[in-house]
Amino acid sequence: MQEQVPISESSEPAKQRQSVIRKSAIIRKRKDAILTWKDLGFEVTISEKKGFLKYEDKPLKILTDLNGYAKSGECLAIIGGSGAGKSSFMNLLSDRVKINKKTKIDGKVLINNQPMSYEKFKHVIGFVMQTDIFLEHLTVNEYFKFAIDLRATGLTEPEKMSRLENAIAIMKMERAQNNYVGGIYRKGISGGEKKRLNIGFELLGDPSIIFLDEPTSGLDSYTSFIIMTLLRQISVDNNIIVVYTIHQPSIETFNLFDNLLILDRGRNIYFGKAQKAIDYYAQLDYPVPANTNPANHFITLALRGPERNEAFYNNYNTFILPSILEEIDKNAGLQGFEVTNKIVGPFSQYKILLIRAFKNFVRNPMSFIIRLVQICFLVCIFCMLYFQLSKDFTNPVNISNREGAFFFLGINLFISYFQNYLLTCSLTSPRRTRMFLQRVQFRTLWSRAIHWCQAIN
Repeated sequence: MQEQVPISESSEPAKQRQSVIRKSAIIRKRKDAILTWKDLGFEVTISEKKGFLKYEDKPLKILTDLNGYAKSGECLAIIGGSGAGKSSFMNLLSDRVKINKKTKIDGKVLINNQPMSYEKFKHVIGFVMQTDIFLEHLTVNEYFKFAIDLRATGLTEPEKMSRLENAIAIMKMERAQNNYVGGIYRKGISGGEKKRLNIGFELLGDPSIIFLDEPTSGLDSYTSFIIMTLLRQISVDNNIIVVYTIHQPSIETFNLFDNLLILDRGRNIYFGKAQKAIDYYAQLDYPVPANTNPANHFITLALRGPERNEAFYNNYNTFILPSILEEIDKNAGLQGFEVTNKIVGPFSQYKILLIRAFKNFVRNPMSFIIRLVQICFLVCIFCMLYFQLSKDFTNPVNISNREGAFFFLGINLFISYFQNYLLTCSLTSPRRTRMFLQRVQFRTLWSRAIHWCQAIN
């Protein structure tokens, strides 16, 4: 078994890490907390086609009897092969799974002995999705400022600017801070910079718990190391809970893990300290080969199939599960999870979102010109049809003409509103619509305000 070489504090990445850490005061220090889950299971019902217009419902087990915990001041890394249930598991932990007749959830998730509820704790929970939607005509600086205005209440303008500068420095976005985010119609920042923008956006919400779905995807190994170092240091310095799934971490990134959870088709193979996993697998006669990344070795073993991994399941139930339950019981006395984050009022939301929507609209030349031509054309048609209406209201015909004018004006405003949502969004980009609705449902501040701001825009 190869001994893992610790990262030297005098190395160049470590120096960069220290310079970044000094600027990381964007989250308040939290009280001790523990997120626990016991006998957690997740099952969905799928429909299989059995003939012409004949379907048969079949249950599909996604997760089975998962137990574990995530403590404040520590990072929990979740690894496993594709289809192991990593994202589903994290969605269950954060209470982001919609319950309906085709889904079944077993077990319980608790935070300081309180049932985990996104609706109750949403102001102190951050969730970084693997992919996200940005307005392409806003700059990085404006996006961070937007997050601060919406989520950081009670700060003076100099304090907001200081937090903005810190966030840009932490995410290493100094060179891109004045660049547009970009998208289909405008070239903008790179995919890795968008990922850092997404993480920084959530950190500015001052969360007590932050969930990240593959935060290093699309990033090079050095940038991944810097981000994972930052997340760990923020977790330690501010005593928050950090849970993330990660795909193919480097050896340097693996050494940053506090706790490690390995999944195989929805079942636990290992849970515990990341560095102890190397000795654990060696005791099972599966040592990490020389010059091999431990994380890759663990994932490769997990992908062999449930039949060949039966020994892992038995060892987990015999040696690991009792220690997990003991740790959960030992921290059962923690009470009073902090939910003191405040958000801006409805009027401020409308104001901030309206400014954002207007900036994004006027900077889109194609949309702006088309809308301007459309309005001018409708004005010409309206004037030609209803020019020189008689002011004689004693004649029913004149009253009917004015009713027609108001109807024509109203129906065009109504159609223009629905064209923006149905044609532009739903029909041409269903994926964008689905992800937009996810943000409306699960994020803290996205509500009716965003719809009305788009409509006014």
